[in-house]
Amino acid sequence: MIAPSPASLLAAWRFAQRPTRRRGCGTLGGALMVLACGGALATVLGVGGPWVASAAWCCALAGSACLCFAVFQVAFASALVGIALGVAGQIMVGGVASGVEWVLTSRLGALNGHVLVTKYGLDFVEYERVAEALGEDPEALGTSPFAYGIVSMSPPLDVSAAARGESQTDHAAPVGPAVMMLKGVLPDRAASFPGFEDMFERGSALASLRPANPTRPPGLAVGRALAAKMGVGLGDEVVVAAPRPLDGTGQARRRPPRFATFEITGIVSTRMREFDARAGICHLTAAQALLFGEGRVTGVEAYVRDAHRAPEVAARTLTAIQPPGGRRLYRATTWIDQGSELLQLVRRTQLGVHAALSLLLVVAAANLVGALIILMRRRAGEIATLGMLGATPRMQGRIFTGVGFSMGLVGGALGVALASLAGLLLAHANIGLDPSVYGVETLSMRPSAVDIFVPWGAAIGLCMAGTGPVAWAAGRLAPLVALRRA
Repeated sequence: MIAPSPASLLAAWRFAQRPTRRRGCGTLGGALMVLACGGALATVLGVGGPWVASAAWCCALAGSACLCFAVFQVAFASALVGIALGVAGQIMVGGVASGVEWVLTSRLGALNGHVLVTKYGLDFVEYERVAEALGEDPEALGTSPFAYGIVSMSPPLDVSAAARGESQTDHAAPVGPAVMMLKGVLPDRAASFPGFEDMFERGSALASLRPANPTRPPGLAVGRALAAKMGVGLGDEVVVAAPRPLDGTGQARRRPPRFATFEITGIVSTRMREFDARAGICHLTAAQALLFGEGRVTGVEAYVRDAHRAPEVAARTLTAIQPPGGRRLYRATTWIDQGSELLQLVRRTQLGVHAALSLLLVVAAANLVGALIILMRRRAGEIATLGMLGATPRMQGRIFTGVGFSMGLVGGALGVALASLAGLLLAHANIGLDPSVYGVETLSMRPSAVDIFVPWGAAIGLCMAGTGPVAWAAGRLAPLVALRRA
């Protein structure tokens, strides 16, 4: 492939431009860009909603297209707009997928940590030693033991109404029990996890997750969706029942289930419907008493500095805590294993949309090739003149390669600008999603450098690859033949 020089890029730019500017398109494009700026400013200031943000982005797209048609020839302008749309779409899809993955990473890390160490069997009582070993890893920001179990939560029976012979259905619709994922933590240790305190919409980690005392029941923080389903709020008391523990003995079937009264002291929101509809957090001692009846735990969790290095932290921790002799008493999982289904769904969707949008880039590159063929025929006289003035075939080919490079560069830059505007509007428009379908409540973009520069580089590469044969044909065009075609 012939690499374009700065002089050939300048010549290519002049070849792609219109001989005369179209003032109507330029004026319309400027007016649309002013409207786009106004809509974006209104969205940032909180005046406009999602519709204003959508209108602002559409105005920016239409204004950019009008400016392209005002400056460049029609064929080149259409290719430029197609490249911009393809690059912007790729960046936006990658940014949204990265945003969902970031939400999943941060929320799962705050709620369950990035690394979970559990033990085979039902005697995990040396959890402080394991937590100390896990906390010694340089990537670990905090560790906390936890107790976990599936329980049912129901509102308590109105004793005064029962004494009068009344039913609860005489005053309000009955509320049945709800399945809850109860997790007991040490609040001072769990509060060291970034984002854990931010989950509490009402109450706080240290105040809400209080242990039991002789005067009042232990505190319980429940998910926002679960609280709405049960119709409970701060200060309400609920009954939490745990199934009888199974320890492999025949006596387990004769043991009654355990139950305890908790006071709702906090409302938490992970912004993930799956967790908010079933999450319940309490003090570790209260969960141990209810779930196990003894001082053991389910495992130890850790929040690591770089979530994507969690598998390395898990491997190092297992190496440090496993007993000698090849015995495997402990196992470790990561946040990737916990959210694997949702992560795989997001990544498969991202791959499919990327593949579809890549076709737009291919079509835009093919359009550019057609525009270059038309340009070579229309400018045959100028090409012949360059040849007679001493321009070598390589120099002439560089001009056409420069057209492809400049179209990919400018179209990619325009796509990056459109995607950046979309990210700004999404950050302030607060576009809500159905959490039961998408798993998250809001749409956001967090594009990485890979999400930005890979589509941009792919656009430049496709444009240069498509213009290569045309550049080769233009370089081999004889001056006399070009004059006859002119």
